[in-house]
Amino acid sequence: MAILNRPNNGQVSVLVALWRSLSELGPLSEAELLAVCAPSPLLSADSQRQAPRTLSTWAKLGLFESDGEALRLGAHVKGVDTDPAADPLLRKMGARALDIAMRPVNNGDVAEPKGDDAGGASDFSYAICWMLSQDPHEAWSYSLADTRQTSRLDASAPRPIQNDVNWPGLVDWATFFGLGWSVAGSLFVDPTEAIRIRLKEIFDGEGRLTQVDFVDRLTARLPILHNGAYRRAAERHFPEDHRVDDAVFSVSLSHALLALESMGEIQLFYQPDGGQFRSLSDRKPDYFIARGRSASVTHVELVSK
Repeated sequence: MAILNRPNNGQVSVLVALWRSLSELGPLSEAELLAVCAPSPLLSADSQRQAPRTLSTWAKLGLFESDGEALRLGAHVKGVDTDPAADPLLRKMGARALDIAMRPVNNGDVAEPKGDDAGGASDFSYAICWMLSQDPHEAWSYSLADTRQTSRLDASAPRPIQNDVNWPGLVDWATFFGLGWSVAGSLFVDPTEAIRIRLKEIFDGEGRLTQVDFVDRLTARLPILHNGAYRRAAERHFPEDHRVDDAVFSVSLSHALLALESMGEIQLFYQPDGGQFRSLSDRKPDYFIARGRSASVTHVELVSK
């Protein structure tokens, strides 16, 4: 199982249909659920075979559960609002699906990725770790991504994006998970939304955190970011200039923090006596820094709303 292989292992739109159906109708047998989402006349078409494939993949990941007779939503996703009228971009669904994908049981192969033979969500985690080490301002296509991984990775390193079949899967899941944007067929890698939707959880009632505590709490939830466990595991295959420096926020996290500050979600502070600091990445100067603020950060504050 490898979630980037859409033809064999499912699609975002199909997952949304299955999830919303169980949320609205309650537990159903597999046959009943497929009859709702992919009626039998449609199952003869290859495109509609995505329903059982998607269901199988995300049941293995833990989003769906079965008692042998009925399928139901897993405990980790119960109560998630699936109404597009209340959440038009389905951000809450995407965030919870990412939580499921990030579970350690679904990422045993990140350190030694096996491409389409990876277990759980390891293929996605390895690929997105690579993309998050790239320039967040650049419009990515498969052609560009393939060229860059060929030129920058050692020939013996596993390729984060195996082929052009996996690229659409990476774009779709990254966008759904809040880790990027798809614009005119291009992917902009950007974890801002995935971080924004977790801010209250990260701060957990505290108004201000040291940047050390903020990063620790963030990467515990999203280990693909900065110096999280999956990012460190993946980085063993990356060139030195694409690895996280302990004294500097990674390029994608720097971009996200500055974006969140510009949006009024957080404030970044530097206090000379505030303890350990990290600097915002200067690998790609961000226009937000042009406001004249310090590039060093000791604390992150949640802006009350």
